[in-house]
Amino acid sequence: MNMSAGLVDYTTLPEFPDWVSGVQPSTVIDTLAPLTLRFPSVTAFEYSNSDMFVLGAVIEAVTGETYADFIQSQILAPNGLDSTYYGLPTGGAIGYMRDDSDSLVPTPVIDPSAIYSAGALASSVLDIVKWDWLLLGGEALSPRLVKEMTTVPPINGSGHGEPSVYGFGLISTRLYGRRIIMHGGRIPGYNDITSTFPDTGWSISVMSNISVKDYVVDGLWRQILDTVCSDRSPFRSRC
Repeated sequence: MNMSAGLVDYTTLPEFPDWVSGVQPSTVIDTLAPLTLRFPSVTAFEYSNSDMFVLGAVIEAVTGETYADFIQSQILAPNGLDSTYYGLPTGGAIGYMRDDSDSLVPTPVIDPSAIYSAGALASSVLDIVKWDWLLLGGEALSPRLVKEMTTVPPINGSGHGEPSVYGFGLISTRLYGRRIIMHGGRIPGYNDITSTFPDTGWSISVMSNISVKDYVVDGLWRQILDTVCSDRSPFRSRC
């Protein structure tokens, strides 16, 4: 979960385009298994969707449930996350991308199985913020486990010298001199980022249903944070 396994990212494999219409977890894992690791496990950080994909298969093997059923029964339903789903629900926001003429067109739908436990959940801004509060507030998991999730291992990134800021599925870093817990993501047609300052519980989530070459929500997220939370902001006391 801290992206230190060294697994090749399965979304970069030549087989991936054939998987977007549907694939079994075992097919992806069997394709990954013989590949050489990017680096010895637990020696460096490198974000790889394969790490989370394999963990989904571990959940299924341990619980005997499908990943989708486990998430619904153990995470979503008990915490009242009624606007969060495995896969895109009926009536969910359509994702868009720009074509060769720079016009917005609907993005081809990717089957949830191709993204699986690496990001096949759909949600709303309010549910994401609610989840941040439940998790970091020690209600969804014990405070001990939350501390483990937000503790960064003493390893560096595989391609540069900077230390990792990635805990167990959460980025833990500092902004405006304060600790901030965050994560973002992108699949074709969708882009999001969520963050919380644990000292005050102030959270912000930004979502977009337009794919562009760069992470458009990152800029919007930072503009809002600077407006409310920077030292020069008149709203600093509310952050």
